[in-house]
Amino acid sequence: MLKEEFLLDTPDKCLLIQPEDWHQMHSFSEDAILMVLASEFFDAADYIYDPYHD
Repeated sequence: MLKEEFLLDTPDKCLLIQPEDWHQMHSFSEDAILMVLASEFFDAADYIYDPYHD
């Protein structure tokens, strides 16, 4: 498994994540904005809610 970390520390940076990529997001500043664009509505049955451990 390949693990990469990206620091998005300015407003002109973004990261496009593919549906098959596992991702965790953390360490947001108080004024951060997280924008998510999706092609379908959220369906909780599509997700596994067990904690992921490195």
